[in-house]
Parts: sequence; structure tokens; C-alpha cells
Amino acid sequence: ACPLTTNCDFENGMCKWIQDTTDDFNWKRGRNGNDQNGSGPSMDHTYQSSLGYYVYTSSFSNTNQKARIMISPAFAATPPAGKCMKFFYRLSGNAGTLSVYNRINNILGSPLWQETGNQQGLWKPGLVTMNSTTNTWQPVFQSETSSGQGTIAIDDVSFLDQACPPPGNCNFENGLCTWMNARTGDDFDWVRHQGTVPSAFTGPSVDHTLGTANGYYIYMEATGRTSGQKTILQSMVFPPAPNGRCLSFWYHMWTVFPFGTQSTLAVYIKRVNSNFGNILWIRNTSAGNVWKNAHVAFSSNSRYQILLVAIRGQSTLSDVAIDDITFSTNCNTTLTQPTPSPTRTAPTTLPPTPYDCTFETGFCNWVQGVATDTLNWTRHQGPTSSLDTGPSVDHTTGSANGWYAYVEGSQFSSNNSAQLYSQPITPSNGPMCLQFWYNMFGEDINVFNVYMSFTTGNAPPTLLWTRKGNQGPGWKLGRVQVTQSNAFRFMFETHHIRGGFRSDIAIDDIKFNFHQCPDIALCDLESADKCSFTQDINDNFDWTYFTGNPPTPFAPPRDHTLGTTLGHSFYANMQQQPNGAVARINTPERPPTAASCLRFWYIAFGNATYGTLSVYTQVDGVMTKRWSIPTTILLTNRPTWLGSQVTIQSQVGYYITFEAARGTSGNGTIAIDDIQLTAGACPPLGDCTFEKGTCLWRNVRSFDQLDLLRWSGATPSFGTGPNADHTIGTEAEHNTTPLNCISSIYLQLDSGHFMFLEASKGSTGNMAIFYSPEFPAATTPRCFTFWYHMYARTQSQMGRFTFSIRTGNNSTRLFNATGYQGPRWNYAAIPLSSVNTPYWLYFGVYRGSGIQSDIAFDDFTMYNGPCPTGIATQAPNPCAMRCTSNRQCVPSNKVCDYIRNCPDGSDEINCGGCTFEGGLCKYTLNSGSEQWLRGRYGSPRGNVLPQIDHTTRTTTGWYMFVAPATGSNFGFAKLNSALLQPTGAACQVRFWYFSYSNTTSTSDLDVYFIEGPIAKTRILRLRNVNNYKWQQGIAYMGRRVERYRLSFEGSLAFRSRSSLALDDISLFECSLPQAQISCPSNQFQCTKTKACVASNLLCDFQDDCGDNSDESNCAAYNGCNFERGMCSWSQVYGSDNFNWERRSGTTLTFNTGPSRDHTTGTVTGYYMFIDAFFPRQGQKAQLKSKWFQPNASGQCKIRMWYHMRGDGIGALNVYLVPNTGKLIKIWSRSGQTNIDAWFRMEAAAVSSRYFYFIIEATRGPTVRGDIAIDDVSFTTSCQYATGTVPTSATGPQPSVTPAPIASCATWQTANCAACNFDKGQCGWRDTTFGSISKWTRDTAGHGQSFYGPLFDHTSGSGNGYYMYTNARGGSFFSDSKMTSPSLPSAYDTCTVNFWYNNTLGRTIYLYVVQNGTSTRVWRSPFISSTASRPLWLNASVGLGHRRPGFKIEFRVSGSSFFSTRNGAVSIDDISFSNCNFPASAPCFSGNFQCLNGRCINPSLSCDYGNDCGDYSDEQGCAASLPWTCNFESNACGFVQSVTDAFDWSRSSGGTFSSLSGPSFDHTYGTQRGYYMFFSARGSSSVNKTAQMTLTQTFGTPSATCQMRFWYHMYGPDIGALNVYARTSFNGPLIKQFTKVGNQGDMWKKAIVTFSVTQPFQVVFEAVNGPYLWGDIAVDDISFTTGCNKVNTPLPVATQTDPGCPNGQRKCKNNVCIPSIKFCDFIQDCTDGSDESGCPNTCNFDTNRCGWNSPLEYGEIQWARNSGGTPSSLTGPTTDHTTGTGYYMYVEADNGTFSSDAYLVSPIYNNPGSACTLSFWYHMYGTSIGSLSLNVVTPSGTQQIWTKSGGQGNSWKQAANLKISSCTTAFQLSFKGSTSFFGSAGDIAVDDIALTGCAKSTSSSGCSGGQFQCANKFGCYAAADKCDLAKNCCDNSDETTCGSFTLCNFESGLCGWTQLKSDDFNWDKGTGSTFSFGTGPTNDHTLGTANG
Repeated sequence: ACPLTTNCDFENGMCKWIQDTTDDFNWKRGRNGNDQNGSGPSMDHTYQSSLGYYVYTSSFSNTNQKARIMISPAFAATPPAGKCMKFFYRLSGNAGTLSVYNRINNILGSPLWQETGNQQGLWKPGLVTMNSTTNTWQPVFQSETSSGQGTIAIDDVSFLDQACPPPGNCNFENGLCTWMNARTGDDFDWVRHQGTVPSAFTGPSVDHTLGTANGYYIYMEATGRTSGQKTILQSMVFPPAPNGRCLSFWYHMWTVFPFGTQSTLAVYIKRVNSNFGNILWIRNTSAGNVWKNAHVAFSSNSRYQILLVAIRGQSTLSDVAIDDITFSTNCNTTLTQPTPSPTRTAPTTLPPTPYDCTFETGFCNWVQGVATDTLNWTRHQGPTSSLDTGPSVDHTTGSANGWYAYVEGSQFSSNNSAQLYSQPITPSNGPMCLQFWYNMFGEDINVFNVYMSFTTGNAPPTLLWTRKGNQGPGWKLGRVQVTQSNAFRFMFETHHIRGGFRSDIAIDDIKFNFHQCPDIALCDLESADKCSFTQDINDNFDWTYFTGNPPTPFAPPRDHTLGTTLGHSFYANMQQQPNGAVARINTPERPPTAASCLRFWYIAFGNATYGTLSVYTQVDGVMTKRWSIPTTILLTNRPTWLGSQVTIQSQVGYYITFEAARGTSGNGTIAIDDIQLTAGACPPLGDCTFEKGTCLWRNVRSFDQLDLLRWSGATPSFGTGPNADHTIGTEAEHNTTPLNCISSIYLQLDSGHFMFLEASKGSTGNMAIFYSPEFPAATTPRCFTFWYHMYARTQSQMGRFTFSIRTGNNSTRLFNATGYQGPRWNYAAIPLSSVNTPYWLYFGVYRGSGIQSDIAFDDFTMYNGPCPTGIATQAPNPCAMRCTSNRQCVPSNKVCDYIRNCPDGSDEINCGGCTFEGGLCKYTLNSGSEQWLRGRYGSPRGNVLPQIDHTTRTTTGWYMFVAPATGSNFGFAKLNSALLQPTGAACQVRFWYFSYSNTTSTSDLDVYFIEGPIAKTRILRLRNVNNYKWQQGIAYMGRRVERYRLSFEGSLAFRSRSSLALDDISLFECSLPQAQISCPSNQFQCTKTKACVASNLLCDFQDDCGDNSDESNCAAYNGCNFERGMCSWSQVYGSDNFNWERRSGTTLTFNTGPSRDHTTGTVTGYYMFIDAFFPRQGQKAQLKSKWFQPNASGQCKIRMWYHMRGDGIGALNVYLVPNTGKLIKIWSRSGQTNIDAWFRMEAAAVSSRYFYFIIEATRGPTVRGDIAIDDVSFTTSCQYATGTVPTSATGPQPSVTPAPIASCATWQTANCAACNFDKGQCGWRDTTFGSISKWTRDTAGHGQSFYGPLFDHTSGSGNGYYMYTNARGGSFFSDSKMTSPSLPSAYDTCTVNFWYNNTLGRTIYLYVVQNGTSTRVWRSPFISSTASRPLWLNASVGLGHRRPGFKIEFRVSGSSFFSTRNGAVSIDDISFSNCNFPASAPCFSGNFQCLNGRCINPSLSCDYGNDCGDYSDEQGCAASLPWTCNFESNACGFVQSVTDAFDWSRSSGGTFSSLSGPSFDHTYGTQRGYYMFFSARGSSSVNKTAQMTLTQTFGTPSATCQMRFWYHMYGPDIGALNVYARTSFNGPLIKQFTKVGNQGDMWKKAIVTFSVTQPFQVVFEAVNGPYLWGDIAVDDISFTTGCNKVNTPLPVATQTDPGCPNGQRKCKNNVCIPSIKFCDFIQDCTDGSDESGCPNTCNFDTNRCGWNSPLEYGEIQWARNSGGTPSSLTGPTTDHTTGTGYYMYVEADNGTFSSDAYLVSPIYNNPGSACTLSFWYHMYGTSIGSLSLNVVTPSGTQQIWTKSGGQGNSWKQAANLKISSCTTAFQLSFKGSTSFFGSAGDIAVDDIALTGCAKSTSSSGCSGGQFQCANKFGCYAAADKCDLAKNCCDNSDETTCGSFTLCNFESGLCGWTQLKSDDFNWDKGTGSTFSFGTGPTNDHTLGTANG
């Protein structure tokens, strides 16, 4: 058993705490309690979990009694300062009193600490100093209950060898003292930390207490938090302080980039019984990179707490730190900084100097060597051009976008060099420090030197620093401290060997200053101060500080730090010293420590009598030995550096002393180097994860040829080595998301490390030796465990390794591994016998025969005792994270497990799923010739497609898109996830993508997973997708046993304007199966996961358990996975036409066959397939099994996984062949499955004869017909036959099941499709692929067994039948499908009605399937049945017109077998109505006769309805009717109104609303057809309208003029659909049709007969209802032949004033004039009143001049204003006219988002041809939306001007905008649109002027060379004749053009052809061009987006 400990968290018992037998009752140990029943807290303090333990008492049954526990045996006497006992306590309810006593000599005494009353159920810290300097003592906890009900609990009791600090005081060296992070009210926690914070350029590098990196402080980490989030640290509750107190603390608030709002630090006082705190002190600006002191005076008449609150600012570089909190009586006393003794200078970050360089913008003040070198340094980004050498990212930004300098090592002769010089440096009197980061990675690396070169004199350069050889990947810090009085320059110099292309050397981030170098934790003895070591004055001789060549044989040949003669170390020269002489050297004084780890490297070489090296601690002159070793020559025959460690503990300040003691005789060397002291006890000797170094393990520098390298990420050689370490499973990653506000600074993420042998260097059999530190003698057995990795794609190249123990000169091999061990980390546990002498462990690692023989090691662990029985696993961290919403702990094994354990899902953030709204979710970017970028509409500038993202469906949402990349790299854009956890068998990767191109060439998108070193495996390929909408992609990945990455690789279409975007990645049903308490008898319980798996899934080659236990012990199943051959299967010869083939990876034909096998799910696994490229259609390939014994039980079943993807798939059949030779088909599938996934089949073999199986594949109609099979197995009832197979029958043959009903001849066919299922299935059949649950007919009486309803719908009893599915067990959640028989042709009114019951909670879909195309026509609403509400719900769905042979199909998306949701989907009482065609009309003259002989009323022809049944009534309609539109190509001339609130949209498929709108169009009845619809989702209030006007004018309608259209009005919130006729421009709308409310989920036909007596235009209006579900759609509009088109616009509406003739209005002087003379820019009234309401200029100073802003047009209004607008930093401060007048503006801070406001002019009549508009506008602010101007005329609406975004803080003019010269009237409309992003978006207009608009009243002649228009108004030049431009309003200049060759590109290229000799082609387009901010929006011919 583990020894008892004084520190106790009560997880494993009571430790040393015992019950006092003299009290009234006992404390109890418990967990997961309930305060309401007195069973203790619900969570402990240690883990904050219901699983953790504590001890408690309860007053529920022990009122007014006492219980005590105490430590036993008693403690020895304390030091004078005493001991500090720390604990956590919790008092709830009316608990009573908790007291702490110190029991001395069995006397309890008085309480030292007490707490009473309810503590709100919180765990709080307590501190008590225990003193007993002469006697033994025992701490005692006493609980004294009250008469009420409550609990008292304690947890986590610990002791420190020092007095407790005063209440509230804390230096954080031993924890948080009595402070604690708030459990509620904040967003995250303060963090206790030492050293530098993780983020660069912010936070402290040392604490304040000690002034070193070893001291602790607390801080707020800003990275990973959002602006405004806060963290709260709360004190204990203090007693009242009416006379005042003083709080003093030290704080650190620094950032080098003061952008945006900085973080805030505040101090609050919160008094007991108050819900709020009062602020005492606040700071929110950077205070510099120093610790600052704060003093806060306060008083309180009641008990109180102090709260320290940090609020994160806008920048990630805004960390806040606190240290050394103290309380005193007042703030007048001088407070001093606590410092250790002696005082150390706290290191600071060096200030900038001109010699610093990051290489981001050049070489700064550094220059190339010219005459003294042969090579040059080069600035570079990303990887260097040579493989396996140099950095891949810079050091400054940690990205491929940052710059560094390097020397290219390729193709140079031996010892070429490159030099880089600084500018001359004028020295100072003190020390100077040069720091830099260097990269020396590559097997051919030679030397990198740093010199001091003098600017005067002839002195040679002085070598200051050097490194030689491969230093491994990654940037490393170099530093040099010098003192120099002469001017000098620094010089960096590299040397390269001949032919060594892997020798690139790089530098970055050079920093120089006239200061001493900052402290670092490691003392490498390279600085001049020798780390402040001092020689001891009480020894016999001194240690020697040494560098250079060894002066004596007793000095080390080289130091340990640099491994050269240039490095420094201490050594003891004892050769001339007498026996027993000692040399001692001391560190500076160290502060008290509970535990610190001293690590150092030493040489103790020589015979046993030469001497001894020892380590002591020294306190007050008293030395205590901590470690010692005599010299030895056993391990090596020369001086060798070895590592050791020792844990130091001291209650007071101390020194560390290294002592060398001379022995009696002999020669040798004793030396020390690289001394490091870190906080915390040393880990067990030999344990190493390699995350922070090699933990004293080392490469031998002799006897071998190679070294092991410490590495992160994939090893350099392809096809070998691990991709990630074993400890944390992460590769070397770089975060490419820039820090807030600083685009060039990036953070590098932590990555896992391991050791490995790089096989690309060396020869076969070369060896590396890797040695442990020295282990002391062990008297009991021990165990050493480690993980190793031996993978090679070419398996024969793999090498081997041995593991041995060495004692003295004897070595014993304990373990070895040879050859390929798989693409995974493997575990080894090596037992070690007891050893009575010190010993070493070592690995001998041997290179294999090729470069694919990397061998890696990780996670070394040494155990005391025997080896573990299983693989040692680390217990999960019980609180790896806290949920964002409720702060609940989530253990590490529940984070990223694909299950939401947090209510807000925060435990699954950055776990593969991503909406890209907040960043990249740890996805990384790898660009080739193209790159993924995160963007949205307009960001980055020029990005216009897609216009909306998929997540928010707005222009402000984010997505990833592919863009061209700069640089020379070639390849796809790659988006790679972080390493993700293993998945369950049913895992899908779901995402949405947008792929559009303006040509037939399309973009490519591939989805891969990357698992370990195996080549990436493609799981989805998307090609030939060109659709202007977001579409869902699903990649079927399945079970992944190892951690993996996802990779999305995209490439844009070649030579076309294309767009490829990605959004909303999710991992669906990827969790491993969940544990169950027990399993039903027909299921298997998995060994480790404890999940339940159906028995028929055992040994079917799929790991359904998640621990592979269902696939263990499977020999009896006779399975074959084809990995090593065909097993017992053989090709058939004679009865087939070609053979099956065995293959791995993809097949050779595009768009068919699998991309990976089923067994491994990777490209390396094998399967069998038929190659459809060469055989002809109908030819067969057959495989034959062995013979089986007769089995008529039905229990013998064949299971197999199959793959059938491609549009040319034939059939896959499985036959049972008895010994009669007859083939009996037992299973068959034909046609493609459409997805790249494997499906499972299972079929019973029933035979009374001996039999075998044949698997047959038939080649389909095209080459895309590859069929594959894998993982064939048989149930245990299938037994192979032995001996000779007899030919006689042994029993009857099985009967053949009759075929299901194939089709329904008519809608009256009995029991066909319409069905209540009481007597059968009526032709309905299950068509499910794979292993997902089938649809089954069963009685309601059995419903309980399969979670279905207990009553059918037909009879409402348990005796009735229905169809049901549980939809479980799908390998990739393919749908569970139930399909009808083929149905006859259906009329437009055809409706299917059915009842459904859904206790499963999944969505039910109904599809129409015809000619291989599926169209969704219905989905179930969100309401579902439950066990307490078993509802049968009704649905009625319009099917519309359908051709004969269509089917309908119910689908339910499947779930895993391991889903915790039980239930069923049930269907009953299916019926059809109104599906028959109406009876034929009489075939007399005047009726339309169909080709099939039917006759219909002629009004039914050409109405887009199949009234004939053969569509003959819909042929040739475009030519015979005046106007038709099905919206398939465009909007057909419909224009949006500018006087409504919303717009109509053209769309296909379903609308955005799941419970409203159509699922398909009416024209084709598919999701590919288009229609116009109004979306209710954009509405914020009821009765808002969307209007669209058909600009085509129709003449006065006859009695037979009708408009037919089809409408869809389905949803609970439907408003209304109105159709109007308008007979004049801006005249009244005359209602012709209206329909209100829900009309059902079907397209319905409407016929409108027009009741107007003038030419007219048609207006469709949708009115929104109360909520979201109110989409309205129209389609297929047609006008009958009784309507006629006219090409003249509508007249302007006339007005009549009282007392005037019709069509006239009064002037103010009562004279009547025609109304069209008002507002025509000419004064026709003598008093000018006809123009006063519509002046041609307006400055808004007096009024609005007739301009108005109706609220019904938009969500907000324009306002008239003077001076500045209310919002700051936006809008004008004065008007434009005078600087003191008025203007019109839109206020952006209006309480809405992205709203529109309309400013509409009066209607102007009869403008002249020269009419132009000018105005002034003001658009200033960071959140400006847009301003546009439309001109509305009788011919339609045209936008003539627009601006978006900020235009500066000044008025700007838009001048000389042309108004149409041929219109009879016009109206102007300004549209101001505010931005979603903020309130700084005010838009204003002023000084509107219309000039030249008065029309001439006479028709004068034309000048020479001109022609006159036919209407005598206007002239045109001869050159303008027939130029496709309308120069005459009557278009007479464009008539009689027969002699001209014209082309308007409306119908083609008119004979123009593309040249072949150019570089690219012209494109024919409509609407806007592809690029943002350029190109036209309308064509010239029509002036619309349709031309």
C-alpha cells in the first residue's frame, strides 16, 4: 500500500487523520452528497467533481453535538516560526461552527480558528499557524453542530514548513493563500504562473517577490478570451475595519503594442449581505514592463471581501499580473518591495536599439561581407529550397509569411562561408548583450560562429560563440555578453561543406543593447558574472573557471553547453592537492522552498581513489549532504559529461554548494556545467516525455556513428516515422491567425516532442547509442516502460533497436525489436531485477537498409515494483477545462470526444467543427499555387462570391475561400485541422461548399484524412459542381483508431472566373459508443467501452465497440479481408467473362470505385473489385467460396461489405449453389449508391445440400461501373465441408418468396400504394442500403419491444399494423428508406395523405423518385411523439403533375447503434387524392385534342399544367402566347418596387424556412427548377410588403384576356398574396386577385381575368404574417391569346382638383391647368405655384421641398438635421450649403441592424433631353453602409449612382447624372443602408439640383449633317443611325437598318469568333461581372441585368 501522508485530499482514505473517541459522533468520508438530506456536498474541492471525496459532519441527526478528527501519530516539535496548515472548508445551511485546535501533550486548549454560519455552499480556504517548539502536537478539526439542518465539510489539508502569512497576505509562492477564484460572476480564472507568460510582448518575465523566473505570481491570460470578459479573485471574509485598513499589492500591466482598449485592473470591496461591490481603485493603461506598487485605503463597518477584477481589453497582448498582496493598518507607513537576500536585479526586456533586426522589411543596419566571404545571406519566407534543412517559418511571426535571413548550403565547394556585419558599435563602460535566434537543422550542417571584429587596428576578429553540427528543428536562442572599450562590429559567419545540400543556416530577431543580458533559468557559465557563483572561504583550494584547450589532462576536453573548447565550465584541479583536500563553490543565497529541483551536468572521471563530487545545502554555516558520487572509469574510458538531479527542500534561505574532495591517489577529472534550479520536486530519475528536453538522457559522443534527435511533428523522410509524439499527440503547429491589431505578429503553439533516429543520414547498420542518467543501486525490482515507433512504407527497409542495462563494465540485453511494427506507437514494459551497484540503461538503435527506417521513442517511465499488468495509462485530468456557461469541470477524456458534455458545447470547440465566425478553429493553412483565406463579402477587398455565408446567411458572416497565392510553390490550397480524436464506426464529415464558374470548367474540392505516417486517404472528391448556391457535402469516414487530421484541398477552375468556398464543418455521429450498465440477451457487451452491440455484428470486420472487442476471437467466422491474398476464395472460369482483381487505394477510372478499403479505411488496405473499363455491358465476373455443410436452419449467413459508386453500375449478386449446380440468388443490388462509402449486406443461406457461395458482379452500361467487395465473413453456423462432397440431396429445397408488387396500373388498383398495412404492405418495400435498421411491418401490440406506438392509427388498437423503422446501425447513417411501387401519372392536384408517429425524434423526409432523380417534397416539423405523448400526426403533401413510373419514398436519417436515443418512426394509413386526370372533354370543334386522344378546354392549354397527361398541351406555347415565364433563366422583366419593405427573390430547391415555402418548383417538379418567392425570415413586423412589377405593358384587355399562374402558400404564418393591375405611372393599384392564409403544401393554379379598361401592368404583392414561417412563391405565369403586348409605357396618372375639368389642377390663383403641367420644370401658373411643391433645387434649409421618407418603405427614415449628428465619429458637423443650414441624413445608431431608409422625390413630368442631376453627399465613419440613387420611370427602375463604405469627413459631389430623356415622368429615390458593424455609419445628402430639365416646346429644324426624329422632337447625327443606341425617343433612328450589320449579343455572337492565337477568350455575360468594383451591371441593349 502507498504510505500515509500528512497532506490529504481524502481521495484514498483518511490518510493520517483519525476520529477522536472522546467526542459525541464521528466525521464521515463521502462524495456526491446532497445538502438537502445531510449527506454532504455534491462536489469535492480537489476535483470540483461528484467523484471526488471529502470528510463532513451533518446536523440532520446529530444536533448540538461535537465531532473531532486529528492527525495521528503526533508531529514532532515545530521550528520557531511554526508550521502553516492550509485547508478548504464548506459550511451550508444552519451548519454550526467549525473550529481548529492545536492539541499539545493531549491538551486541546483554545481554538486557533473558527467559522460559523452558512458560507453559501462554497469551498473556502483556511490558514492556521501551528506552534509547539518543545512538545509534540496534533492539529484537530472540531465540528459543533447546531439545532438546525446543515453540513460542515473539509478537504485538501496540507502543511508548509513555515508560518502562515497574515490573513489576506500572499506572495503566491505556495499557492493562492486565502484567495480564491470566483465560482460565479466571471468568465475565466486567474492563473498562478512563474517565468514568462505564453504570449510575447506582454506580461512579466519574473515575479516581484523573488525577482526571478522561479518566483510565482498570478495573472490574467488575454489570449483566447474576448474583449470584455473578466476574471475575479476574491479574498477571505475579513472582520469589520471601522478605523480603516490599507491594501498594498504589486501589479504588472504592459504591452509593447498599445493598440485598442487595454485591459483593466480594478479593486472592489464587497460587504457581507450586499449583492454589489464598491470600486476602490482602477487602472486601464499600460504601465511599462515593470512591477508597479499600488496602495488602496478603505474602511468598513461590516464584514467584507476584497475583489481583484481584471477585464480583458481589445488586444490579446494585454495580460495583467499581480504579486505580493499585503494588508496593514494604514497607508501612511512606507511600504517597501519584498526582496530575497541578497537583493537580485530583476531582469528586464532590453529596450530597442538601431542594431535590432527582425528582417521583416530588410536587413536593417546589417550588411553582407564583401571581400572576406564567398557566399551571401538571403532574406526569405517559408521553407528554404532544400529538403530536410532550414526553417519552415520565421521566428518573429511563427508563420510562413514572416521573414528571416539564411545561407543556402547547396552546391558550394568545401568550407565556403557567408558573413553578415553589424554597423560599427561605440562601446559603453558596462556589459553589452547580443541576443539572436538561430536555426541549424540538417544532416550536413557545419559551423556557425559569432565574432567581434574591431574597426581599427589589425587585431584579428575574436570568436565569441560557436555551434557545430545538426541542432535539430526549431529556432534556438543564442546570446553573447561582452565588455569592450574599443569600437567593434559583430559578425555572423557560416561555413559549409562540399556537396552538403542539407546545411542551410538561418538567423532571426537580432537584439543588441548596452546592458547585461537578462537572467535565464539555466546557468551555462557563459556570462562573465559566472552566475554569481562564489568560492567558499572555508575550503582548501578553488574551482577553476575554464575555457579553451585543456591546460592539463585533468581539465574537461570541452564544456557541456557548447560541446566545444569555446565554452565555459568549472573544474577542480586536484592533482597536487593532499588527501582529503576539498574545493567548494557556492551559489547565491536561495529563498526558502518546499521543493525545488536542482539539475546539473558533471564529470567525475577517474579511478575510485581519485576523488568525490558532492552537492550540499548550507544554512547558517551548517552543510547538509544531498548527493555524492565517487570518480569512476566504469561507464566510459574518457571524461564524459553526465547528468544528475536532486530535490532541494529548505524552510529558510540556503546556499547550494558543489564540493570536489581529493582521494588518496590516481588521476581523473571533476567538473560541473549547466546548473539549473526549477520550482517543484524533481520528477523520478529516468522519466521523460521530452517536452522540455532530454531529462538527463544523452547521446554518446563516441562508439557510435549517429545520434538521436529531439523532434516535433512528422520526421523529414517521407513514408517513415511518426507524425506526432505520443505524449500529447500533437505535431509542430503554427497559429496563422494574426494577433488582434498586429498583422505581422503571430503566436507559436506548443507541440509534442520525441526522440528519433533520422535514417536519411548514414549507412545500413550505423548505430546511435542513447544513455540514461546514472541510477542508484536498487534493492527491490523495478520496471522501465517506454513507447517506440517503427513504421516504414517500404517495410523491408526498417532497422532494429536493443535495450540494455549496464552495471560496471557488464552489459545485459533486456529487450529488442526488429523490422516493421506498424504505423503506431508501441508499448514496452521491461522488468529490472534488483541491482546492488549503480547502473545505466541505454538504447542501441540501428539504421535499416534504406531511408525509410526512422525509429522513434517517447514517454520513458521508471516504476518501483513489478511492471504493470496492462499498458500504463495516465488517469484523466478531472478538470481539464470548465464549461463556459456553467463553469462545470470536464475531464480530459471527455474533451473533444464528439459528445457535448457542456450545455453550450464549449468542450467541443476547436475539435474539427468550425463555422469560421470567430477564427480558424485551429485549422492551419498550407498554400501551393492557391491558398485558403478566411473572408466574407467584400473582405478581403474584391471578394464578392459567395455574397452570403452559410452559417448566418448574411453578407457579414465568415467562410473560407480559395484564392491565388503568391510564391513559387505549386499545388492545391490545403486547409488542415488540428489532430482529432479517434472516431466511431459511423462518423461523417459534413460541410457546406459553394462552387461557381462562368464556364463549363469547374473548381475541385477533395476531402482527406491523414492518420499517422500513412499516406493521406481521400474520403470525398467533388468535381463538375457549378451552382450559385451553398450545397452540403458529406464525407463518410467511419472508424478511425488513431488520432488523425482532416484536410480540405481546393483548386479553382482553370482559365475561368470561378469561386470555391467552404463553411460550417461538422463531425456527425463520430463519438465512440457509450457505456451501458447491461445489455439485452441478443447483444454483446464490449470489453472496455461497455457498450452494447447487436450479436449479428460480431466479427464482421467493423469495430462497432470502439475497443475492437467485437472483432476479437473471430477464427470461427472464416472471414477474409483480402489484405494478404484471396484466402479461400477463387476465381470462376467458364461461366463468367473476366476476373475480379485485388487492389489498394483508388481504382483507375474517375468517379467510380472506392478510394480506400473497408478493413483499414486507408489507401494501404486491399479489397477485390471489377474494373469496368474493358468488359462489355452485361459481362460477369465471379468469385467462388469453399464448400459448406448442409444447413437448413437459416442461421448460416454470409456478411460482406460492398461498394457501388458510379453512374454505370451494373449489379452485384450473391448466389447459393447446392451440389445440384443450380444457382439460387439470395441477395442482389443494382444501380449506384451515389456515395464513396462501404455498405454492409447480410443474407441467410438455407440448404439441405452441400453448397458454396458465388459472388457475381455484372458490368453496367458505362466504364464508371467499378464494383468492389471487402471483409467477407460467415456466421458460426456456416461450417466448411470436409472430405468428398456428396451429390445426393439430404432434404427439401427452400421455397422462393414471391416478388413484391412492382407497379400500380391505375390509381384505383386495389391494395397498391394506398395502404393501412393491416393485410400487407401494398407494394411498399424496404430499400435501405447497408446495415441500418430496415422498415418492418408489425402489429402495434409489439410496439413496446421496438419503442413504437402501442396503437395503430387505423383502428386505434393494439391489433392493427403499421410500418416502422428504428433507423439504427448505419455505418455511415445512410437513410432508412421505404419505397412505394411505381405509380401512374399524376395530375397537378395529386396529394398524398398519411399519418406518422415519431418517438425517435429524427426528421422524416418524403421524396419523389423518377428517372434516378430524387426530389424532396416534405420534411417533418420539429414536433415529435414521446413516450408520454404518443401522437399520430397527419400530413398532406402535394405531389403535383408527375410522369408515369414515379415512386415516393419515406426516408429517415440513421443513427449509430450506440445512440442513447431509443424510438421508432412509424407510418400508417397512406392514401392518395385528386391524382386522376379529369374526364376528357367532348372532342368537338373548339376544344384542344391531345396526342393521346383526350380533349381539354382550350383555356387549359399552355398553362404549365399537364392537363392532357402526355404534356402535348404544353408544346409550342412560347410562340403562340403573348407572354410566358417559368423563371428558369431569369426574372423575366419583373422589377422590385422601391416603395415596399422587402424584395422577391429567384430561387430553386427549398426556401430557408423548414416549415414553409415549396420544396420544388412547379415547372419541373424538382429541386433544380426555379421560381420567385418572398421570404418571411427577413420580416420584423406584420403586414410589410414585397412588390414586383412586370414592366411589360399589355393593351386594354378583352373578355378572354387571362393571366394564369401557380402559387405556393404553405406555413403557419402565411400572410397574403395579391395581384394588382396598374393603368398609370404611380397610379393606384387595382386589386385583381387575393389569397390569404395557409393553402397547403402544394402548388395551386390561379386564373385572373382583368377588370380594367385601359392598358395595364401587373404587380404581384406578398404580405408577411406574424412570424418566420410564411414564405410565398409564384411560378409559371402565362397570358392567354386574348391579351396583347404593347411597347408604350404607361401614361402618367392625371389628377383632378375640385372645380376643374377632368385631368386638371388649380394654381394658387384658382386658374386650372392640365395636371401633367405640374412639376414639369416650366412655370405654367402665373404665380409659379405649379412648380413650388417640386423645386428643381433643394438645400433643405426651409423644408423638405416635397421630398419625403415613408416608414412603410423601410425599417428607418431619413431625418432633416442641422449641426452634427447624435453619433460620435460619424456624420457631418455642418450642412453643405451655408455651414449653418439643414441637410437630410440617415442615423445609423437606430436600434436595428443593416436597415434601409428611402428618401423619395415628388414625381416630375415631361423632362427635357438634357436633364441631369447633381447633389452633395457625406459618408464619414468606420461603419458606413451604402447610398444609392434610383430613377423610377414608366418603363421601370434604374440605378444611376451608388457608393459604399467611408468616403472621408467632407462633403463630396455627384454631378451631371443623366436622367432618361425619353420618359414622360420620373421619380428619384435615395436608398441609405446602414451597416451591421456599428453606429459610426451616418449618411447625409444636401443641395440636390436638377438642371436642363425643362423640355423645349417647339420642333425646330436640324443642322447640317443631322437627321430629324420622326416625331419632329430631336435630331441625331448621321453617324448615330442604327448604332444600337436610342437617340430618338420614338426609336426612329434605329429603324430601317437592313443595310447595317448589327450584333447586340442577345442571341449569340452573330458570326464573331474567338481567335486561337491569343491567350484567353472573351466571355458572354449578363448582369454584373465576376470581379468586385469593376465592369458593368447592365447590358447596353436593354439596359437591364437580363441583357
